[in-house]
Amino acid sequence: MPPIYDILTVKKGGQSLKQSIRKKNSGKKFDIFIGKYYIIHYMARSDIKIGDRYGMLTIVREVEPTIRIEGNGGINRIWNVECLCDCGNKTVVQFSTLKKSINRGTTPSCGCKKFFNRSKLEGFDRDETIVNMSKEERKEVVKKMILEGCNNKQISLKTGCSESFISLLRKNLGLGKFIIDREIKIGEKFGLLTIVGIDENNTSRRKRVLCDCDCGTKNKSISYYPIKNGDVTSCGCYMRSLSKEMMINTLIPNNKIHGDSKKESQHKYIYQIWMGAKQRCYNPNNKRYSTYGKLGITMYDEWINNYPLFKEYILTNLGERPIGKSNNKVDCYSIDRIDVTKGYEPENLRWATFIEQANNKHKS
Repeated sequence: MPPIYDILTVKKGGQSLKQSIRKKNSGKKFDIFIGKYYIIHYMARSDIKIGDRYGMLTIVREVEPTIRIEGNGGINRIWNVECLCDCGNKTVVQFSTLKKSINRGTTPSCGCKKFFNRSKLEGFDRDETIVNMSKEERKEVVKKMILEGCNNKQISLKTGCSESFISLLRKNLGLGKFIIDREIKIGEKFGLLTIVGIDENNTSRRKRVLCDCDCGTKNKSISYYPIKNGDVTSCGCYMRSLSKEMMINTLIPNNKIHGDSKKESQHKYIYQIWMGAKQRCYNPNNKRYSTYGKLGITMYDEWINNYPLFKEYILTNLGERPIGKSNNKVDCYSIDRIDVTKGYEPENLRWATFIEQANNKHKS
């Protein structure tokens, strides 16, 4: 596209504006002043492509942009394009509007789309018989139309009542503004859900439907649009099954159900040793943390979240806990670290009595 030239007239008394424009746009060799005129020369915008389609509009050509001079002298160019609509009309729109329609999910048109939507209002012309009724009689007519599935605009056109009055009646009936809608089809299936009815207890403006799930759940109230868009495909059972599967495949293999936390378990004492060691090493609230974790005493990485591996090492290398000479605390055996400067790790553990452990402490 050849260069485009715009001529802006600097109005009387606009000398300061002219200087501001020069300062704001300094370094742009294509912007110049000739007397009282400000001539702007620029090339076509590179991302405007002839033939690109946006909704119902197809770009035919680029037209001269709208030039705005801000209060601080900055020049704001609004790029415009001429488009051909599907209805056959041509219209000039801002290119930024077409770009925004992609993110917004809208369907731009020349304005004909508004007339297409008016087809829903056919057959709802103003009825003078209803308009001239008493307030109570009109209220009953409006209630009947609400229950038949008419929207607020249709009812307002036919009865002459305001849409706010109609919305209030909907609320009094215990219905949201958009509850009854012919768009919802009873028996339609989305994922694991089957629509079986409309939630009559809904008081919000969002459509809610009652669904049966393949898992056996009945009459689950769910917002309609997430179902329609595919964001919701079950009553919640699908995510629960995924969580269960993930636990079975990932968590349980590393943390097998050992049963050693139960009172009747033969090796509960090993589980208590494992838990106690972790508490002393990693829990700042533990009363013995200051002589363990705070001093850098840790547990072997492979054992921290894998009790079965810890148990296997103890039974394989140290064997069962020895039985003391008596039930007195000083004669009982427990796990001891051979080198007290190191943590709970392989080759550094042994069974020792209370007295043996007391003699194996940090040297002050």
